[in-house]
Amino acid sequence: MGLTDFRFKNTLYLSLLGVFLISINIFFDLDIFERIVDYVHQHEEYDIDELFLLFVPLLAGLLIDLNNEKHRKAHAIDRERLLAFKATMNTVHDINNNFLNAIQFFISEAKDNDKLDKQMIEEINSAIFKTANQLKQLGDINHTDETEYAEGIKGIDYKTKE
Repeated sequence: MGLTDFRFKNTLYLSLLGVFLISINIFFDLDIFERIVDYVHQHEEYDIDELFLLFVPLLAGLLIDLNNEKHRKAHAIDRERLLAFKATMNTVHDINNNFLNAIQFFISEAKDNDKLDKQMIEEINSAIFKTANQLKQLGDINHTDETEYAEGIKGIDYKTKE
């Protein structure tokens, strides 16, 4: 898990900023907060302190809205990605079902002409049903999490239950 995956990264960043400001305050004896307070007191006649009543909530609201918009866009992208994936899977279902139906036709023909023994026919049928089941699982997913099948080869984790 990298720093960008950290759930409370803004809290971490602002905490680090606070530690940095306290360190500057201690090491250089700047008294940053006192300077801000002195500035407001010096300009009391202009009612600058009342502007904090406007700008602090405005800034907080802006930050919250920007964060919500970022998450809304990410969710919309994920939703579109899932829809495109499901459409692709519908096509995969169609192509593979046509193939599997053709295999069943050939098995039926071979069975009628005694070209395959019963054990081989059962194994082919088992493989067909297994493939059809895996394709159905893949088409029914509600996430696009990846899994690694082999080193460097990634695919969709369709076996994970929600």
